[in-house]
Amino acid sequence: MKLSALSVCLVALVAVAGAEDVKPVIKAYYAALDRAFVNRDIKAADATMRPRITSDFKAIAGGRTVSYQDLLENFKGIFAAFPKISSSTSKVLSCVPSGNSAVVRVFSSLTASAKGPGVKMHRFDLTNTSEDVWKKVGGKWKCATSTTLSETEKLDGKPFPGHKPISS
Repeated sequence: MKLSALSVCLVALVAVAGAEDVKPVIKAYYAALDRAFVNRDIKAADATMRPRITSDFKAIAGGRTVSYQDLLENFKGIFAAFPKISSSTSKVLSCVPSGNSAVVRVFSSLTASAKGPGVKMHRFDLTNTSEDVWKKVGGKWKCATSTTLSETEKLDGKPFPGHKPISS
């Protein structure tokens, strides 16, 4: 009997030790994405995201839903439009795990620059707050949805012409 109880305890301990903790996973995920953005590296962004998103991942902004592939295309457009991304910073504001899911609120900011007509460089600032739902799939934490709650864009410190800020 003692051997049987010991076996059960050992199996339970190994299972707990092998389980991923969501907080370090998301912290590393957003930090790696920030590095990919500063380096304007779509392959690094994809290598960071692809193993950490669910097969049915959706990004939602302003009521519009986009697929993972659409999101990558958006990133490529940002990298093409801005030859210099001087900073990309994501801060996890909250992480509320509940069983096999977690709701994560993230504030992100990006500062980039590009030449306008002529030779003048222009500064572009983007801020975004999202609510991301992470799910444990096959023992790994993966992002299932990312919903933009608020977003601002500024050009040379002023609201970006034609941009309608998103706010929840």
